[in-house]
Amino acid sequence: MKLEKSKISKDEIKTAHIDKDWGCLEFKNGLVDIEPNTLYNLDVKNRI
Repeated sequence: MKLEKSKISKDEIKTAHIDKDWGCLEFKNGLVDIEPNTLYNLDVKNRI
């Protein structure tokens, strides 16, 4: 998630919400988002 980290500060993490229409995790009122496939791949990759 290097791209997202470069666009979102730690203080902006609290702006996160799920866009119900697209299923994206959005930050900064939708200016930055993480697509559902990316979220899924991160989840699978980080499971213990």
